[in-house]
Amino acid sequence: ILREIMQFTVTNTTGFTGGIPATLRSTPIATLPPPSRIRNVSLVEIPDAATGEPVMGLLNNLFWTTTQIEQPTVNTLEQWNIINTTGDTHPIHIHLIQFRLLGRQTFDVPGYTAAVYPVLDPSTMGTGPFPIPSADAFALGNVKVPDANEAGWKDTAQMNPGEITRILVQFTKPGKYVWHCHILPHE
Repeated sequence: ILREIMQFTVTNTTGFTGGIPATLRSTPIATLPPPSRIRNVSLVEIPDAATGEPVMGLLNNLFWTTTQIEQPTVNTLEQWNIINTTGDTHPIHIHLIQFRLLGRQTFDVPGYTAAVYPVLDPSTMGTGPFPIPSADAFALGNVKVPDANEAGWKDTAQMNPGEITRILVQFTKPGKYVWHCHILPHE
């Protein structure tokens, strides 16, 4: 049962005319300690052999029914390096937690893919490997710091194609930390 609904009434009267505050936060965002663990996770698309168009998107090249999953410990801080081997930006969401974006770094996608997923077609989807190998040896250039709108705690962030997006994740609640793409057809 819906108890409260927000209603917007549009009129021709003047709304708020005050200035925009110079700062929105009175205290800076606290620095986090070093992570207790670094995990590599990947976004993979399986192409159709005839068209090259993706037929399936997978996390870590594994099916949802796999038992090979990330199992973080409660009250730990981990760094996740989300390796986007696809040609698309994916808004990745992690359930139950919030995370801080450290930065993004481009990488040699063909080189990494050849080393980790030498054959990406429907016959190999769902086969891993797990855990996912690091893409650091394939990194190009320096880590780019997050944009100002990405400072602070997030539960969803853009994972751009051909980039390693590094995030710090605080696991503060017991449960299963499902992570997935927020593009509706990918869910």
